[in-house]
Amino acid sequence: MGFNERFILIDDNRRDAQDIFNEMTSAGHVIAGYASSYEEGINLVSEIDRYNASVIILDGNLNFHREDCGDGKEIARLIREKSGIKIVAHSSSKKEIANFGDIFVAKQARYGTLAEVVSAIPR
Repeated sequence: MGFNERFILIDDNRRDAQDIFNEMTSAGHVIAGYASSYEEGINLVSEIDRYNASVIILDGNLNFHREDCGDGKEIARLIREKSGIKIVAHSSSKKEIANFGDIFVAKQARYGTLAEVVSAIPR
């Protein structure tokens, strides 16, 4: 993909979201949209074409009481029904559970990894 990719972030943890925004914009990427809950994510996906994004960074667990990535799996399914946008599964769950994206990046990965991965996604 490269630099200046427009991305959408769906993540309920505001601290994580701010860190992601800082990392991605420092690497030259552009915030196209943000949802901070499952419901907001569903609404955003319903209008996904208007964001003109090339990648979505999607947390799997948008409810602190879940660890099965069910939220991320459902939103990813809806994204795929509407668009060919690449999905980065960004989760603290194990890769085997957070298997809803085209690419997996653990939330525990070092700073800069997420931006590097987005930059390296082939078009």
